[in-house]
Amino acid sequence: MTDEAARDRVKPWMSKRARRKVHTVLRRVHLYLGLSLVPWVLLYGVTAILFNHGDWFTDRTYSTLEPMDMSMLPSPADIATQAVAEIGEDQIELVDGSAQWVGTISFRGSEPDQRISARVHPMGHGGTLRAFPNDAPGPAWSDALDDWSPLSTPDEEAVTARVLAGVQALRPSVSELNLRSYPSVQFQVREQQELYNVELRLGDGIEVESAEVGTPMRSKLLRL
Repeated sequence: MTDEAARDRVKPWMSKRARRKVHTVLRRVHLYLGLSLVPWVLLYGVTAILFNHGDWFTDRTYSTLEPMDMSMLPSPADIATQAVAEIGEDQIELVDGSAQWVGTISFRGSEPDQRISARVHPMGHGGTLRAFPNDAPGPAWSDALDDWSPLSTPDEEAVTARVLAGVQALRPSVSELNLRSYPSVQFQVREQQELYNVELRLGDGIEVESAEVGTPMRSKLLRL
C-alpha cells in the first residue's frame, strides 16, 4: 500500500473547517482575556510603587541625612567582647572578625505640628529623616477606656485553658501558654451630629477618628 493510500484511509478526528473554527475561538479568547487583565496588571504596578515611595499621596516628608562622625560609639568588636565577658563562661570565646553592626540607630522627636523619625547608620554613613503630621486630637471621651477591659481575669484564664487544650492535642509537650493580645473591635458612635469610627483595643484603650473624614488616596490604593 502506498503512503498516499494510507493517508486516505486515516481520517482526521476533526475536519479542517472545524479546526479553523476552534483556532479562531482560541485566538479570540486569548485576545480578550489578555485585554481584560490589563487593568489589573496596571493596578498591581501602580499600587506596588507606593511601598517604595512612602511620601506619595501623603503629608509625610522624607529627607536624607548627610554622613556624620559616629566615633563616640564603641566598635562592634568592643561590644561583643564585653558581652562575652559578661556571660562569664570560660568555654565561650569570641570569633575574631565576626562582630558587625546590623541595622540603624533609631530616634524619635517632635515639632509643634510634626512627629520626627530619624535612622542613622552606626558607621556614620548618614541616614534618613521622616516627618509625619501629628494626629488630629480626638474628642475628650476618647481617653475614658485606657485602663478598662471587658474581660475579667477568670474569663482570660478560661480562654487560655481552652486554647492550651487544643494546642496540647497536637503537641502534648506544651505545658503553658501566655495571652499576649486580643483582636480589636471596630464600631461607630454618634455624638450629637458627629459620627465617629472607634477601634477598641481590648485592654489597651480606644482609637477614635471622625467618620466624616474621607479615606486618604494612599490608603485606598494600598487596600487594593
